[in-house]
Amino acid sequence: MNGTPELKAIEALSELGFNGLESEIYVFLQRESPATGYRIAQAISKPAANVYKALDTLLAKGAVELEDGKTRQLRPVPSRELLQRLERRYSDHLTAAATSLSELPGPQEDVRIYHLQTRDQVLSRCRAMLESAEQFAVLDIFPEPLAALQSDLQAAADRGLKVVIRLYSPDDIDGAQVVLSPDYEEIRQRFPAQWLNLVVDATEFLMAMLRTGSGEVVHAIWTASPVLSCARHSSLLSEIGFAAVRRDLAARAPLSEIQSTVEALHFNLTPEISGTPRLLDMLGSSRPVDASEQEVRPCPAFATQRSGQSSPCS
Repeated sequence: MNGTPELKAIEALSELGFNGLESEIYVFLQRESPATGYRIAQAISKPAANVYKALDTLLAKGAVELEDGKTRQLRPVPSRELLQRLERRYSDHLTAAATSLSELPGPQEDVRIYHLQTRDQVLSRCRAMLESAEQFAVLDIFPEPLAALQSDLQAAADRGLKVVIRLYSPDDIDGAQVVLSPDYEEIRQRFPAQWLNLVVDATEFLMAMLRTGSGEVVHAIWTASPVLSCARHSSLLSEIGFAAVRRDLAARAPLSEIQSTVEALHFNLTPEISGTPRLLDMLGSSRPVDASEQEVRPCPAFATQRSGQSSPCS
């Protein structure tokens, strides 16, 4: 079989469930048809018995048609028609599989830590986390993984997910709260890898370190542990909030603006966050978190300056 287009077509058909010989026969018939099984076997230099067996399979799959006559010649089903049929068939199979799998009992609470081995695994897990998130996505992310996930983050923000991100290069995502690390240039010069932290709903946590340029995984873990997910949700928001306050202070922002920054980034473990009840269940506690305990209170410095008194921070 000569020519790159033919080889690419054979490889593509192999990905769709045809074996190598079936793919080669179909591609041959696309170029030279109609033809008998004997003629096909001669042309592609394959044993006739194997070719006839492959033709039977292609007939069963609806990929070729057999002449109703003495010569028993075959022709390929037009490629567009074949691909449309395969698409409908796979769609039906996917729907049936999704239905069957959804009826299976879910796994028990899994608090173990799992290692991810490849960049594709890391990015696929991040995308799955973002797609399943219902409330919050909090990230600490370097430029290369950000570029790979930017469209996914934008889609999450577009559907109303609260997305909070600390970046290490100037960038923006519409609808997300983005904080550029004040020391991003120094950090990137000092740190020879690409860092990624993602927490969603305080229920899942992923951390990965990838080599710059190649994307090779240095270390990457994922867990649905309520303890680790809630802890990282809280600590990461605190880190991002601190970075935002440093940014505002460097810009000599008024105190009212700094307070607004703090309030906008304050998502402690309230009952509304999915991870909270999971953590309480794990601890054997059913006591709901009092919303008043989570109230954002202004720093005493803000209150005293508003009242005209001297600030303890001054």
